[in-house]
Amino acid sequence: MNRRDFARSVAGTLLAPSALAHGSAATERPSTPVNGDFTAAPFQLSVMLWTVFRDLPFERRLEKVAEAGYRNVELVGEYATWKDADFEPANAKRKELGMAFDCTAGLKHGLCNPADREALLTELRSTLPIMERIECPAIILLSGNVVPGMPMEAQHQSCIDGLEAAAALVEGKKIKGESVRVLLENIDQEENPKYFLTSVARGFEIVKAVNHPQVQFLYDFFHEQIAEGNLTTASSQWNSCLPVTLSPSCALRAHWRRPELPTFRCRIC
Repeated sequence: MNRRDFARSVAGTLLAPSALAHGSAATERPSTPVNGDFTAAPFQLSVMLWTVFRDLPFERRLEKVAEAGYRNVELVGEYATWKDADFEPANAKRKELGMAFDCTAGLKHGLCNPADREALLTELRSTLPIMERIECPAIILLSGNVVPGMPMEAQHQSCIDGLEAAAALVEGKKIKGESVRVLLENIDQEENPKYFLTSVARGFEIVKAVNHPQVQFLYDFFHEQIAEGNLTTASSQWNSCLPVTLSPSCALRAHWRRPELPTFRCRIC
């Protein structure tokens, strides 16, 4: 099963009233419209822009996403080749459509190899001004691939050290009133058999060790189900503090603000 099939199979469950564990909750921006009206859901829906309308100009892609009823977009470095003149129409279209760039990714260096740390931090430093320019308050950092010959615990510690260094770079920074967040993401071994962080449990351990409010765990349920299976059982320990009921095929990605307090955004891809 691919991401699109996985998300499609649970779309009804995510939006049904029976899926809400704790009633309605306030959201910063409206979620997905149903019959022309925006629903009050305790999670927001976000489209990974690279997965849709890839043959269209950037602004037209935003229009197509908005036409489908979504107001949040996740980027993967689409701005990397932009010139100064490209930012103005992109921002103008985003504002015209009432959309937000809620997250970005695409850094080329990872966390688990200490030798890559300075290059990763250099990338992050250079990306932060772009995030401010497009009003995007969150960025995903990846663990990177397993380092041959290096003990797993050393790579685990490198992720902690790298995130602590990243936290120092974003300390106290805000974009459009929101604290800049660094998100650590798990990826399954089917998508990348060399990836270090395939375990959600290890991801929680890393973020707990960093213990910084601007460093969060992006709990990708799709990757978790592929990597370890038994999603409901594996995540049952978090049920008491999750704002939605977990199902065996729940497609939510959680931006884990603190180990005890997650926020959710459903990724459409």
